[in-house]
Amino acid sequence: MIDSACPRRSQGFTLLELLITVVVGAILLAIAMPSFRSYVQNSRLTTESDTLVYSLNLARDEAVKL
Repeated sequence: MIDSACPRRSQGFTLLELLITVVVGAILLAIAMPSFRSYVQNSRLTTESDTLVYSLNLARDEAVKL
């Protein structure tokens, strides 16, 4: 059924709505990136330290066996 009050209204987004959405997304991304980098660096550090602890424990166990 066609709406008689607004017959020329099309469905979809206007250019202004899309631009506002892109700008808001860019701002959120700019805020989130430093936190994400910090998270990745902390995760890598934790992985490396866990690997070191595992290697030391393995070496100790092998030394006890010998």
